[in-house]
Amino acid sequence: MIRPRRVLGVLLAALFSFGAASCLGVLDLDGYASAPVVLCDLLERCYGEAGFAKCQGHVSSQLAVATAEGKESFLDGLSKCLVDCKSARRCLDMPPICRDPRQSCTTNEQCCGFSGGLAVCSRQSCCQTTGSSCASDVDCCTGKCEGDPPTCGGTPCVVSGEPCAESFECCSGVCLASGVCSEDTCFPDGFSCMADVDCCSGLCTQGTCTQPACTQNDAPCLADGECCNAAGCDEALGICGDAGCLPLSAPCSPTGPDPCCGDLFCKPGLERCVEPSSCTETGQNCGFDDECCTLHCQGTCQCANDGEGCYESYSCCSGVCINGQCGQCRQEGSPCSKASECCAGICNAGACCKNSGCNHSICQPGEALTPTSCNESAVEIQCIRAICANDPYCCCATWDDNCVGQVAAVCGLSCPAGP
Repeated sequence: MIRPRRVLGVLLAALFSFGAASCLGVLDLDGYASAPVVLCDLLERCYGEAGFAKCQGHVSSQLAVATAEGKESFLDGLSKCLVDCKSARRCLDMPPICRDPRQSCTTNEQCCGFSGGLAVCSRQSCCQTTGSSCASDVDCCTGKCEGDPPTCGGTPCVVSGEPCAESFECCSGVCLASGVCSEDTCFPDGFSCMADVDCCSGLCTQGTCTQPACTQNDAPCLADGECCNAAGCDEALGICGDAGCLPLSAPCSPTGPDPCCGDLFCKPGLERCVEPSSCTETGQNCGFDDECCTLHCQGTCQCANDGEGCYESYSCCSGVCINGQCGQCRQEGSPCSKASECCAGICNAGACCKNSGCNHSICQPGEALTPTSCNESAVEIQCIRAICANDPYCCCATWDDNCVGQVAAVCGLSCPAGP
């Protein structure tokens, strides 16, 4: 069962794809270093501590040796991995996190193809399972790559999306009720199960895979009705429960009052609550730019004034970094290369969009929404940013029914029922 231990920052990675996808400064400072914590924390909440053993160490080590392009690609897709349990599981099965055949391993989940039943860890080495495609004998767990096309064992298994009659025919071992093979070895809702880890949803209830009936404490929410706790959804924080502050990894807004619990603070650029040791705060002594949360050191950590060099927009007092120099934001119609250059926070087809304000909720169709003009919870603001990065029309033209539909698809949030 999903454990109410701490917020996962479900929308965290949307920020990377929105504002830091090409910034090596962010990657080096804390981007890829924080990704293993966020991803593996979600997997632990979904499947328990034993569900994906050694997850954090594995993800960290793979990212540490990955190329800059590999790290950037992983962060670009991380937001989709944090939508739900099934997506997080599948995220382990993508480069540069997974390992190819013949590379060392300790668990199946470290091998490329594990989520679809195409690979396992055997004798501390990743190998292809019987029926999966192969290039040579050494790729196969059985030691035999044969047939045309070549497969381990010579008889191909049925790949995802292809017709099946029985589960044993499928590479994944799961034949769906629709009569096609599943792309995952985990069981969908309605299938029989013995433990939470058997289910894609991470919840096995009375022997059947199901979805959680409500949202646990500290998890992102939009309305009281979706929370398990009677305290409901904290309107200001956007999380379930009555803690009154945001725990570790929770989405937050560094421009307003700091709502993070205890010594935690809202880190610029990442926009989530982190430990003080993650970087040096503004006003504290420093020796190098990389020590500072703002990535700007002048004896003490501080923001950079207009005209000074910068890595990212959060380094600048003005909040805008253009071509490596702090400056003022750009108005509607001005050329742009990324959203942070624009006053409205939206860059579409190389031009800044207008500031349309924020006159309705993300669950209602209406005028376009501008994230920089919203006074909603950090969870909702980050959701707007994620949707606009995915579909700029929603923030440049109209927030229509399709945009409302993306609240669930892109942000992993549930709009309350009714008008």
